[in-house]
Amino acid sequence: EFARQNGVTSEIVSVTLYTQLRFLGYVFNPVSFILLKDIGGKDYAIIEVGNTFNEIKPYFVPNEKFKGDGFSITTKKFFYISPFIDHDNEMTFHFRNDDGRIKIYVEDKKEEEKVLQVWFDGKEIPFTNSALIKQTLKFPFVTLKIIFLIHYHAMILWLKGIPFYKKEENKHLQK
Repeated sequence: EFARQNGVTSEIVSVTLYTQLRFLGYVFNPVSFILLKDIGGKDYAIIEVGNTFNEIKPYFVPNEKFKGDGFSITTKKFFYISPFIDHDNEMTFHFRNDDGRIKIYVEDKKEEEKVLQVWFDGKEIPFTNSALIKQTLKFPFVTLKIIFLIHYHAMILWLKGIPFYKKEENKHLQK
């Protein structure tokens, strides 16, 4: 439906989700990528950014942003993600699937100054029962690690005296 609201009128024939799985009933997804392919072979994507308030902001990636094995898009944030990053920044998302190697880079900028850089480089594996069991045993507490590191780094930023932005501030910049 979100793709339709953003002008996709053709039939979607393929949906691929790149996300963090729920573990023991708990999940935190800072960002998920939903790749869509229509019946004519055109690619689209929906980027879902999550915050610690369990809010999700979707961003639509039109077909013209796709080049070869991925896409790159810059957009106004209009979302509260971190108490250490202002609301009116721009975010750039780069996504590549280079022969099963997933490369993701996210950048948050304010007036050309990089405020946040996040990257991921991983290997795509098929979603099977055996692969799921293997990954669960190999990485049982990835979600808890993500939450711990987010709060750990927030504490470091707070101790350094980095400016703090409250969620209630600038409501007009949260759309």
